[in-house]
Amino acid sequence: MPVRHDGERFTGARPVLVSVGFRPDDIETQERTESGPTTAEELSILKTATLSSSEVSGTVSLLSVAADNSSFLALNDFVINDACDDAEIRLQEAGFTSGTTSGVVVVPLTADTASAVELDFTEPLDEDFEAELFDQVALWCGGAQLGDAVDLVTPTTVGDGGPLLLREAVMSGTSSYTVEGMVQIIGSGSIVDDALVTTYSLRFQDIEVSSGPDVFLYLTADFDDPEDVDSEGSLRVELDGTERGTFSFTGNFTDAVPEGFISPEDYAAAVVWCDQFSVFFGSGLFEDVA
Repeated sequence: MPVRHDGERFTGARPVLVSVGFRPDDIETQERTESGPTTAEELSILKTATLSSSEVSGTVSLLSVAADNSSFLALNDFVINDACDDAEIRLQEAGFTSGTTSGVVVVPLTADTASAVELDFTEPLDEDFEAELFDQVALWCGGAQLGDAVDLVTPTTVGDGGPLLLREAVMSGTSSYTVEGMVQIIGSGSIVDDALVTTYSLRFQDIEVSSGPDVFLYLTADFDDPEDVDSEGSLRVELDGTERGTFSFTGNFTDAVPEGFISPEDYAAAVVWCDQFSVFFGSGLFEDVA
């Protein structure tokens, strides 16, 4: 349950330990009376941070639910690698000074983590919570910060309040074939059973591809050889829903990611390829969107 260091508490549905100060002995137990959403709801990801160190890894997100403008903190694939007593996530405001108690929101994670633990959950934040005030997040154990604080960043979206724009590839063809436009990987979030679930899609912008039989788009997984459509982990995208495509779609459209898609970071390039004659039409390297 999040706690501001002015003593104000938030509501929230299971008994938790609530820290009301920096001192390990300044802890009380409070029953939560309101639960977070348990079904999919339309939401926006306001800010996000990725922690990656020997002590902790995973993603921290600040969410806003459109229906009632409520705010939540979400942890995804969040792993604390060592024993951690009184684990807490601390959101720090811009200009936060280490050692002070102002400008901090504390979200307790566990009372006692005797060994490594993986966490995936959402936690309601105060109705007055303003994500724009906070610019860093840190993990604390036993009243001490574990590792460095990480910047919270505002993700790029498709339009105002639209899905997140995660990665994109500018396409170009060989001298013999036309391949133009942009392939983007986008993501939209929902809260399902107290966990943030991201649904990915492929967004095509100003796409134009030379016609041909058995032509497909591939998402390739070999970063050393991005044009290798046969590399392990590569996926074929059947845009027209047939086993022998023509890549006849042009212009701007959105399509589902293929079965087997896991994470945007797993793919090096988008490649247009003719299966029947093993002919390379063109490609584009995926880059993260700042």
